[in-house]
Amino acid sequence: MQSAFDLIKTSIYIDSTDADRLLPSSGSDYWKARSTITETLPEYEAQYPPKGKADKNYLNVRKYISQFKAVNEQAYLARLKDSEDHRIKSGWLKERIQKNLGIEVKVATKKIPSVVGPITALDGPGTLAQNAGVSGFQDALTTACTQYREEDPNHWTALQSAVGAMEGAKCKLPPGV
Repeated sequence: MQSAFDLIKTSIYIDSTDADRLLPSSGSDYWKARSTITETLPEYEAQYPPKGKADKNYLNVRKYISQFKAVNEQAYLARLKDSEDHRIKSGWLKERIQKNLGIEVKVATKKIPSVVGPITALDGPGTLAQNAGVSGFQDALTTACTQYREEDPNHWTALQSAVGAMEGAKCKLPPGV
């Protein structure tokens, strides 16, 4: 448990599309701490089944488990931010969706606590609502998003790895995942 916290303290998050940092095999950034959490947390948590609220040792352990889960969520959100930033900066939204579909795509900016800067991302529900009357729009939007996953597999793989890490550590997934 302590070794994972030590890794978290020394890990860095680099807002970059460097392939070495996109996939969890990279040991020099937050993925190393992430994999340590994922491998350690379920086993560690199983050693401390629910006990009385007066048990101070138990409460201390539960506090660390909660912190581990929070760190896992923040690492996922950092990966999501990197993926969405890349998708927008690369002009993907304009080129692949607006140009090909001929429909304006809504983009939403949302501030998420503990993540540096806001996340700007495709506003799927807003775009769908805005174009509710357009025949076949939802299918076309889904197809365009799927094409992006195929064209930029590193970001998609990293994001799915982040979701897998959260599921493996029995963490609550953020809304919309």
